[in-house]
Amino acid sequence: MVRRASVIGLFCLVPAVAAAVPPNLPSLPPVASATGGVHVEAVLTTIAGHPTAAVPGDGALAFRAATEGTSGGVVGAGGGGGGGVSPDGRRWIVRAAVVDGAGTAGEALIVGEGRHARVAARTGCPAPGPSGVFTSFAEALTIGDDGVFSFRAMVDDGAGVRERTFRGRIGAAGRPVLAPVDDEVAASLAAADLPAVEAAPEEGVEVIAFTLAALRVTPAGDWLARGVDDAGHEWVFRNGEPVALAGAPVTLDPREREVFGAGAGGPAFFSMSASAMGDVAVGGVTEAPGAGRGAAVVLNGQRVLVRAGDPVDLDGDGAANDDAYIDAFAVDGAALGDGGWYYFGATIRNGAGRVIGEGLLRAVVCKPDWDGSGAVDSADIGAFISQWVVSVSEGVALADYNRDGAADTADVAAFLAAWVEAVGGGC
Repeated sequence: MVRRASVIGLFCLVPAVAAAVPPNLPSLPPVASATGGVHVEAVLTTIAGHPTAAVPGDGALAFRAATEGTSGGVVGAGGGGGGGVSPDGRRWIVRAAVVDGAGTAGEALIVGEGRHARVAARTGCPAPGPSGVFTSFAEALTIGDDGVFSFRAMVDDGAGVRERTFRGRIGAAGRPVLAPVDDEVAASLAAADLPAVEAAPEEGVEVIAFTLAALRVTPAGDWLARGVDDAGHEWVFRNGEPVALAGAPVTLDPREREVFGAGAGGPAFFSMSASAMGDVAVGGVTEAPGAGRGAAVVLNGQRVLVRAGDPVDLDGDGAANDDAYIDAFAVDGAALGDGGWYYFGATIRNGAGRVIGEGLLRAVVCKPDWDGSGAVDSADIGAFISQWVVSVSEGVALADYNRDGAADTADVAAFLAAWVEAVGGGC
């Protein structure tokens, strides 16, 4: 039986839970996923008085922190969370809640590359052409490798408020250059946001009702979906194939002890993103024996990339010694680029456990750093070969480095080539 989720009117999927859960093998010593030296740094935050809280390029604005009954802060980089990352992972665009010197609250679109950014548009300011004034921005934001971004906004043209689509780029002296997109082009852009509809399920595939919780389409045309089947199981799919299941181990390692936390009174998964290279990052609530509940982002079902409690480098000096830690991840506020960065939104706490703000953070994604130590060295070769042996002997894709769906000798060659390149030129 093939397990798939299909886009056929309503989302459907195939029940085959047992096949998605790697067996517990008593002959193998149990392991639990952990992160090592993965570096997480802040790009923008709402931490009062901190340099990252200054709205880039506009000293009259400040990021507005969320309070009870209001929304605020720097929204994450996920397509469903009010932001996007270019396919190569270098550029990003987010929607943020801001306040000016007179205390007037509004929204701004922030466009950046790495830790450098500029305001691209702001509510209350004129829209280009005879469009009127921006009143709000939609969550769907995109940006290309060339820095050209697009967004939808509500515009008050004096005769009423209507939605329009705009494109732009950051021009000379950091000034945004915006232009409205005509309705015909806007309609085609909207259609491009939807995955292709399958006319019918493949022969031999049984489908059952699937309640969709979130859907994302990547710049490469892949689609990610998460939701719940009629038996109450929570899933994450990529192009119809399951990549995560609540109650199942967070990685494909048969010895894995940490599982995605099912039945915790809330959704098991909070984010999902994919790169054009086929890499997938899934964020979810986790449980591990002796460690209690937590939250983590898992890369390719192979290792934990970041987790709640990891330190955050606030000042960008390369050292995470700023008494700042990931508190909670933003829902659908993440994006995985091809260029070695994972962008995500999160609240930030200090060592005493007090939440001090929220922000847009990013983590280095260095695949040759197989053991997650923060350094590419000989230990990574040993760690990869060990998991490759497990993959081959147990028939799992734990060491599927080239992301072709199977672990074989091609993965060893791909890993060693990437490892040599990383040792020579960094990650």
